[in-house]
Amino acid sequence: MERLAGRPPLALSRAKICEASRLRSRLELYYKKRRRLYAQDFPDFFDSDLRRLFADGSAAPAAERAASFLRRSRKSILEAVSVWTGEPKFTVSRLLRALTERCGDLDLRVRNDATALEITAYLATLASHYRLTGRFKKS
Repeated sequence: MERLAGRPPLALSRAKICEASRLRSRLELYYKKRRRLYAQDFPDFFDSDLRRLFADGSAAPAAERAASFLRRSRKSILEAVSVWTGEPKFTVSRLLRALTERCGDLDLRVRNDATALEITAYLATLASHYRLTGRFKKS
């Protein structure tokens, strides 16, 4: 490094990486695409679906917590979804963990006995979509 000190660089590039006059999209559209691309990284991404699957805590305060239900049913749900979608268990597990955590944050409650079937079908749908597109659902 000492022998290079004081010498000019060998290759000088005058090319600009990005010129504003050559841009074809507006900043608003760029950020809209970015929000859509990274939507599933935000905690509220699954909220509307979870609220359809489970009851609100204030509407059914005596019912079992959805997060507890998901933790208790985790093994059977994970096995069924992984087998029938062909998606690796760690992917389904990561998704189930995120949904369980979000159910706890939203204080959601189990509606009825069919919830296990519905959440399994929901997870299978998300896993299948992920397998085909690399994303859990359209945003």
